[in-house]
Amino acid sequence: MYLQDNDETFPRAAYPAVTPTGPCIMTWYHVMVAYKKNSQIVTCPSDSPPLNIATVFAPLPLCPVSPQLTTASYHANDTVIRFTTAGVTSLAAIPRPAETALVADATICNPMTSLSFRLQGRHSDMANVGYVDGHVKVLKTRKTGVTFAPSPGSCGNPGSGTEYRVNEEGPYKDRRDIHVTPP
Repeated sequence: MYLQDNDETFPRAAYPAVTPTGPCIMTWYHVMVAYKKNSQIVTCPSDSPPLNIATVFAPLPLCPVSPQLTTASYHANDTVIRFTTAGVTSLAAIPRPAETALVADATICNPMTSLSFRLQGRHSDMANVGYVDGHVKVLKTRKTGVTFAPSPGSCGNPGSGTEYRVNEEGPYKDRRDIHVTPP
């Protein structure tokens, strides 16, 4: 629905905005609230704890939306929902929408410079992935034995420092992230 309402373009990942209460950060999560009945749909019950969006973008506050959105567990492919002021991505610019991940079970990395993420196999080493064409698929993952610093901005949330890689054939085979557009 968002694409239909916005000339077949995806939202920007985050951008500064001004409301009657002052400057704030608007994220793609907040833009999409209008298309959902419940803001908790972006928080996975198996993600403990989920990303605190307000902490990521501090010191600027998040723009007010209703219902209020504070946490997220599914993160965007930053080649589609870009962290840039240079414009938005059009659906026509995606060469393989059925193979290009849009959102996934993940832990966000370096939030102030990009929305790249590390895939998380939260469901018995499986990760939920939504694709640009609208279908959702579960990807098999495997733990690599590598851990990473569990702090905002480094690539993790407290308690989620296990690295996973895609463990099945396809354009994301052996990747720890799926923030690319397949060739």
